This record gives sequence, structure tokens and C-alpha cells, in this order.
Amino acid sequence: MVALPLLVALLALYWPVMHADFAWDELLDSLTSISARSADPWRPLLIGQTNGFATYFRPLVMALFSLELHLFAFQPGPMHAVSLAIHALNVVLVGLLAMRLSELISGHLSWQVAVMPMLIYAVHPLLIEPVSWIGCQYDLAMTTFTLLALLAHITFRKLWLRVAAVSLCFFLAACCKESAVSFPLVLFALDWLLIGDGVGKSTVARLRALIEANAPVYGGLLLAGATYLAFRHHYLGHLVQATEGRSLGALGRIQEVSYLLVHYLRMLLWPMTGLNPIHPVEVDQFRTLTVASMATDITAIGLVGAAIVLMLRRQAFGTLLLVAMFSLLSVLHIVPVKFDASLYHERYAMTALALACGLLPLVLAQAAPLVRGRPLLRMAAFGTLALWIFASLANVRATVPLWSSDVMRWQWAYLEYPDSTQAQESLLSAYIDHQAYAAASGMVDELLTHKSPCLICVVHAAEEAMATNQSALAGMLLDRLDSSGLPRDREVTESYLVIRKRIAADQGDSLALRASFGVPTDAYTAGDISAAADGAIPVSADALLAFARAQHADRHSQHPVFATSYLQGAGSSVIAL
Repeated sequence: MVALPLLVALLALYWPVMHADFAWDELLDSLTSISARSADPWRPLLIGQTNGFATYFRPLVMALFSLELHLFAFQPGPMHAVSLAIHALNVVLVGLLAMRLSELISGHLSWQVAVMPMLIYAVHPLLIEPVSWIGCQYDLAMTTFTLLALLAHITFRKLWLRVAAVSLCFFLAACCKESAVSFPLVLFALDWLLIGDGVGKSTVARLRALIEANAPVYGGLLLAGATYLAFRHHYLGHLVQATEGRSLGALGRIQEVSYLLVHYLRMLLWPMTGLNPIHPVEVDQFRTLTVASMATDITAIGLVGAAIVLMLRRQAFGTLLLVAMFSLLSVLHIVPVKFDASLYHERYAMTALALACGLLPLVLAQAAPLVRGRPLLRMAAFGTLALWIFASLANVRATVPLWSSDVMRWQWAYLEYPDSTQAQESLLSAYIDHQAYAAASGMVDELLTHKSPCLICVVHAAEEAMATNQSALAGMLLDRLDSSGLPRDREVTESYLVIRKRIAADQGDSLALRASFGVPTDAYTAGDISAAADGAIPVSADALLAFARAQHADRHSQHPVFATSYLQGAGSSVIAL
């Protein structure tokens, strides 16, 4: 009964997301491609790499995406409804987890203990991103199966049923997202909190009793994990593919992990500030020890130590902290692997938030003696909670519309991080995709006069225009780049020349084709350059330019040494145009 009015309020709160577009549609593009080229769209989803990430093996949610796209004819509204429905289900599961844990500790069942955890989880601004972005159904579904696994573990009395249910839910969670790997640690911490007092007071005695009581469950988790890894290796050909992260050294790694841990815990407690689609952080700052970074390191180490000590003493607050930390292990960059342009994302903390909310009634029960007989303290606590809820509601209502389209989302990101190349490129591409050409033109002027001009952003925007068959727009963008007079690096030069070639070929303009390679338009006939430009010689753009100049030098009877030097200037870089 308590869930119904809360779910209605949740639907009203997030209703604007039902009218939002697709966000970051790489996933949509890949699934569309699969559907178009395969009569059996299911097998490619199991093979992996369907969305460009070779380390992803998430067949359950990829199959869900494919099903949604087929059922809803590529319309974003119903897919947003699925995300919202999963979020609503997770709200209910958080409430059930809170009720069941409270019953195990207190000995009686009460629905009132579920109200606060469900309310906090339902309106927490940390969840705006995963609810608003369809691609976050990975995280939503993984959280669902994690909660179901915990509920099965503390609810089913028959051992075989408990082992089967927990193992299956763990396997399905892993098939949603790889970060489910930390679930066994979460389960162990919870078991330690719930173990009875009759097993002895020593840590060794408690540990022995815990393992004896739950050995079949732990064995089932081991088997489920091994099965997932076997499937993953079979379909991907590897378990973990090495992706190089930036080497920071021991000090830098400790400081980065500490920064992320403190930042994620801060977001769980106070998520009202810093929300954004991207979070670019310069990681080189972690190489240096400063007063601020030292304070962060000490805070992180102190929190970990306190959580361990309190958990060993079976204090609910320590267990809550440690469970949250276990849930965040895969995104703390403990292993130096670079898997995202941003250092962190709100969605990564979703499962940690759900588990923390589920454990909250136990923390409040143990803290109750502190406020008993102190009405002012109790009033202050309720007042703080009321202000937090009000701020969260306002935050959600203000932020959800910013996810409604690529233009609004990247305007938001660019406003917050004007020096971010990702924000600059993405906003410019969004303007072009939405045919907001006046805005794109103004954006180009802004980027070229920026304190750190982003030339590659303009080139990539021209590529975007060519991808949508707008060669005139692409030419205009490159003309603006030419008029800026700014020096270009190799990447910009090569991309620039390739796009100029495509523009000239589309327009059938031989003069423009020759001019695009930086030589006089009257130097030689179109046939001289065509052999190189049409791919007869598969070289880099720099080598192609050198080839054209060499022909120009030879035709004007310059000394052969000049032509030779031009060709040698191309270097050894060879790529197919």
C-alpha cells in the first residue's frame, strides 16, 4: 500500500523523460545496423562488441534493447517508459529489502521502515542520468538483479532454493553489467552483520560459523561466476582485454582512488551539485601531493578503516559504508584501465545507493538511543531530511529536461566545462544533426577564437556534415578554418585533406580537388592529381600532398632533387584514404 502513492509521485516527477529523444545514440546505431543486416538479430548480441566496446559482454540487456527496438519501432518514448518502470521496480525492491532486514534484526515486520528508504531512492538526483538515458538500462537491470539476489538470500528458508535463486540472480546481474563482480563481497558483509550472537564473540569463531552456514551459497556464487566467465571468454575470445590507462605511479594511483571514493560518497550524501553528462578531470594532478589532495587521501583511508572496524563490530553504519565501497570497487580505477573519457559518472553509484538505502533502517535503529529523550535533536534530523527531499525534488525537476535532447544536454555540458573537447565537439555535432546551422556557425567562430582553439572540433563537425550528405556545409566549416590562419597539427591536416577531397569529388570540381592538396590550380591537369586522389596510391594525406608537389616540381622542370625531397618528406606513415 505504501508503494502505490510513492510510485504515482515518481511517475509524475519523471514524466518529462517520456518525451525525450535518444541520448548518445551509438547504441541505437549499432542495434539498427544489426537489425538491418541480420535475419537473426539475437546471435550478434551474444558475440559482443555490438556497440564498439570490445570489453563489454552484456547479453541480457543487449537482448532487451533489441526487443524494445523491434516492439516500439525505434521510438524513444516507450523505451524511456521501460527505464522508468525498472527504476520504479527498484524502488519497491529497496523497500522490501529494508523491511526484510529490519524484520531479521527487530523480530517484527513493519511497512513504516520502508517509507524513508524508498522515498530517498526514488527522488535521489544521482539517478537522473540512469533514468533519463536509455543506455543506462545496463545499470538499472544490474541493480534489479542485485537486489533480488539479496532478497532471496535473506528470505528463502529452503537451502537449495536459496542457493539456486541467489546464484541465478548473480549470473543475470553479471550478464547485465560487469560491475556485478563485487556482489559476493556485498553478500559476505551483510551476512556478517546478520550472524547471530550465539556463535561466539571472537572474530575467528564468527567467521567459521558464517562460512559453515553459507558455504552452499558461496559455492553457488563461485559456480555462477565461473559460468559467466566461460560464456564471456567463449563469445569475446578473452576475459579482460588490456586497455591502456595513463600510468600515474603508486602515489598517483592512491590519490586517484582516494579522490574517486570520497567523491562518490559525497554524491551519495549530497548530490545537489556537480551533476553533468560528463566529468572531465585532469588526472595528472594526482601525481603531485598537495594539502588538498593529502586531506582527501586521509579522509578516504580513514573512511575505509572506520568502515572495516565498525563492520567487524557488527555496526550497521560500518556495514552500510563497506557495502557501498564494495559496490564502487569496479569504478575506483584501482586497476589502471581507461574505459571512459570522464573520470566518473553518477550512474556508476546506482547500486551502492540502492544497497545503502536498504540498510538505512538498521542504521537508524542503532542510532535511535542517541536521539531518545532529545526532541530538539529529533526535530533537527527530521528538518534536515525534509530539506534534503525538497532540494532533491527541485533538482530532479530542473535537471530531467536537460536530458531531453542532444542539443540541451551538450549545451549544459559546454556551459559547465567550456574547455572540454568532448563538450565542444558534441555540441557542434548536435547543432548540425538538428540542422541548427546558425548556432553551428556561431559555435565555430567561438571555438576558433577560444583561448585554446579546437581545430579538430571543426574538422570533426565537417566530417559529421559529410556523413549527412551536406558537402556545402562541410566546405563552409573548412573555409572558416582556413580563414582563421591557425597552425594545424598532423591529425587536423590529414583529416582536413581527406574531407576536402570528398567535397571536391562530390561536387565534381577538379580545381577544388587540386587546391585541396595545397598546390596551384594551374600547375597540372586534373588527371595528374586524380591518380593519387582516387586511391591509386594508398598513402597518408601528407604523403599524398608530397606526391602532388613532386609532380608539380617535375612538370616545371625543377631539379629532380626537389621532387625527391618532397616525396621523402611524406615519411613512412601509410594509411588508406
